Amino acid sequence: MADKEPERLLTIHGVCDQAGVRSSFIYERMKGGKFPQSIRVGRRAMWLQSEIQAWIQDKIRASRPGET
Repeated sequence: MADKEPERLLTIHGVCDQAGVRSSFIYERMKGGKFPQSIRVGRRAMWLQSEIQAWIQDKIRASRPGET
């Protein structure tokens, strides 16, 4: 049985680095429901890395119709 890797939490800086966008883009898309929502950890906003990676994969698929 393979061990599942633990979920990583990202700060806004980590999300910007992984997604290649600015924080203003992230917050704007979150308001419109087009970007994964953050979760509160204490006073910090954090994002699940798996949700950010899924968002990136969706954008790749959308930009390459017909590819698997």
